[in-house]
Amino acid sequence: ISGCRDQCTHPEIHCVALEGITRTIDGKSEVGFDLRVGGGLSTQAFLAQRLNAFVRQDQVLPVAIAVTDFYRDSNEYRQKRHHARLKYVVHDMGVPAFRAAIEQRLGDRLDDAPPYEAPLEQFSDHVGVHEQQQHGFYYVGIPIIVGRITSAQMRKVAELAERHSD
Repeated sequence: ISGCRDQCTHPEIHCVALEGITRTIDGKSEVGFDLRVGGGLSTQAFLAQRLNAFVRQDQVLPVAIAVTDFYRDSNEYRQKRHHARLKYVVHDMGVPAFRAAIEQRLGDRLDDAPPYEAPLEQFSDHVGVHEQQQHGFYYVGIPIIVGRITSAQMRKVAELAERHSD
């Protein structure tokens, strides 16, 4: 789940991805999520497919549960070790049928998402120094290999932040 529109979490490679989006209805903006399902790497890679569904913030948990429960109940895929991934279910069913199955589990129809807007940035990460929306403020993105950072490294980051910021 990411509120970022720059695809820094690489939603296209995940089984289930919720990416922050905004829609406007009758002049009112609403923040929600674009739902993608069925991504995965390995020897047979698939890119996650957009369900063209706008997921409101209050729907995130029920939608995630519906997707994971649907996969859990797809015994034929779970029993085949070489096809034990959601990506195969989505690929075989197709996006419209998968969305319909999720909506059936929810007992409600999901709203359609607004048209897809590709990220503006060439790179979909936040590494380096970047200007914030607030004038004169910046943030620094640093890569942490596979999410591993020691307490000594984190203390050094805190020390640098204290020394170079207010």
